[in-house]
Amino acid sequence: MRLTADNRIVCHHDKDTSRTTGQPKLISETTLQDLKSLECGSWLGKQWSNERIPELWEVIELLPIHMELFIEVKTRKEIVEQLLEEIQKAKNPEKITVISFYPEVIETIKENSKDIKCNLLVAFEYRDISTNEIIKQVKKIEAAWKKCNIANNRYFSDINKWNPADIWLMTNEFVANQLSTLEEATTLETLNAKLQKYYDSGDCIGVSLKQITQGTGNWDLINNQGSLKDIDKVQFRGIHGTYDSIDFYIKWGVGGKDDIQFRNTAGDKKLQWQGEIKGVSAAQGKVGGGILDGILDKLGHTMIGVKNQHQRLKNATNPNSRQHAQGMSKTIYDKAKVHKLSGFKDDVNLISEIANESHSWRYSNYINYKLLDLVKSMSEEQKHKFVQAVYFYAASQSDLSSIHAKIK
Repeated sequence: MRLTADNRIVCHHDKDTSRTTGQPKLISETTLQDLKSLECGSWLGKQWSNERIPELWEVIELLPIHMELFIEVKTRKEIVEQLLEEIQKAKNPEKITVISFYPEVIETIKENSKDIKCNLLVAFEYRDISTNEIIKQVKKIEAAWKKCNIANNRYFSDINKWNPADIWLMTNEFVANQLSTLEEATTLETLNAKLQKYYDSGDCIGVSLKQITQGTGNWDLINNQGSLKDIDKVQFRGIHGTYDSIDFYIKWGVGGKDDIQFRNTAGDKKLQWQGEIKGVSAAQGKVGGGILDGILDKLGHTMIGVKNQHQRLKNATNPNSRQHAQGMSKTIYDKAKVHKLSGFKDDVNLISEIANESHSWRYSNYINYKLLDLVKSMSEEQKHKFVQAVYFYAASQSDLSSIHAKIK
């Protein structure tokens, strides 16, 4: 299906009429009346002479009501509004399925009418290509990012916060002629603009894959130019934790699992405190302690010191350190008492129990209490800005993250 210059939907595979009529007219720049004046059947055979380019509604009315109809949209989402009107007028809308190679078409239809059946088309052209050649192409993208990230003062700690692609979908044309142009980018802004351009032309998109443990996965287009972030859904809605656990949570959404979890994730030996966005079916992104400190600093708050004071924090929370063990146990006890965490017993004998906790428990909880102190010192507006900055960075949706698709 294609849209005419006067917003009528016609059934025509090619974007122009050269092959079917012998006259090179772009469908999108020609009115329905002018298209109807063209004869489009003779190229196929004499028995088809004097045929005219049909409108979608003509085809729908021609087919038996019990027959399944698959409508392939050959344009971008500008056709959707008119297409929905045509489908709603049909006698058998439940027999109609819209198919398209463009995710934005499927997304826009589903946003406006969830009952209409849709299928996303994916094309693969076979090429006998070696694993080393594939790696070589991906490394070109990584090299372009690395150069631009340095130019932007190492804004990202790793490439996944810029673009978390597990796979890259590229046309042969892109690999042969356009991929090398990414190396021309000098900043993250110019690199992102190039990737946006190649997505718009249907040549390249990175796709992030998430393990789906329950429910059905959805395809989302992230950081698409012109699309606004859903700021309202990400708000500070409380911080909570229990005395016995190494986990603290900041509530960012209204769902039951809409939390950012903070904890040590590397056990006693390595000690690595970070945040992770939790989701209904899969974790949606991580943010390291050093990045969190950077976010706090940019927002004008005191840093926790997870990166630049990492060794000091490790030493201070080490239960085997004679110099620090007892003093840190008292500090953790006092913090838990002030914040009145669930499971805490107001008993000084608890200090000796804290002294016997693992290094991971002491390290994680001490930093969690520092985070709790910071958050509680913020105004409501500051809390919202902090949570949004953490969430969008961890979710690869910061201001300098690039366009990508996510299956989640």
